[in-house]
Amino acid sequence: MQKKYDCLNPLDQYTVLIEEEATEIKHKFSTPRRSMVEDTDSGLLEEIDLIPNDEMLLAFSEKGYVKRMRPDTFHLQNRGTIGKSVGKLRVNDTLADFLVCRAHDHVLYFRYVLSASALI
Repeated sequence: MQKKYDCLNPLDQYTVLIEEEATEIKHKFSTPRRSMVEDTDSGLLEEIDLIPNDEMLLAFSEKGYVKRMRPDTFHLQNRGTIGKSVGKLRVNDTLADFLVCRAHDHVLYFRYVLSASALI
């Protein structure tokens, strides 16, 4: 502590002490970088860069309801049950299709609907 009081007067000694303490803290708490810094074409971040490109499930109902879910929403059940429900569907609405994709994928979905009048 006396060393700190002695060096308060001369400015050079004070800055040397600050540099030594900063270097000591740097070596004590330094860790390697965990994330990669990548250079983009424009050099600017866009909104899509902030969204992780994780795998996801899309569930489509007969009446046009679409729900996005994470794959770990469902897990194996060995009790003979029907599993987790996909979501609260409307009355007389059933699950029509399931699609596995990634968050950054562009999805264009067409569904062929056969109406009752076409059967006649």
